[in-house]
Amino acid sequence: AQAVLYILSRREPELMGELELPGDIGELISDPAPGGGITGPRGHTAPLTDAEVADALADLPYWTGGRRAIRRTIQLPEENLRRVLSRIEGLRDEMGRVPDIDQDGDTATLTISTKSAGAVTHLDVNLAHRVDGAIVEAGAGISAS
Repeated sequence: AQAVLYILSRREPELMGELELPGDIGELISDPAPGGGITGPRGHTAPLTDAEVADALADLPYWTGGRRAIRRTIQLPEENLRRVLSRIEGLRDEMGRVPDIDQDGDTATLTISTKSAGAVTHLDVNLAHRVDGAIVEAGAGISAS
């Protein structure tokens, strides 16, 4: 809807002015942000471009990766790691998804991608930021005593 209204507003500005759209709908006239938009008949989220992933990773200093997936490795004493992973798992209730977690002793590798897109999307970047917050909230590296 946003893309259609945006294009219509550029091609027929007089018509858009006459429509007197309500505030919520009128906000959809703005230029849709690149990447991460809705595509396809199933409403899949669009993959980010290489530049968009690079920009996102610049704001996620503990993460690496590219267009296919982003990753973060955490190494903590096992008790602290369990607490952190439990908090990350709690994101499932809040966001409906969590990273794939590969744990080996005191190390966990978190991998995020949108499987339906086969790539990184804006949803993955948002999840990575939330994971970073969950790690801080869990008190990573701080003894529970």
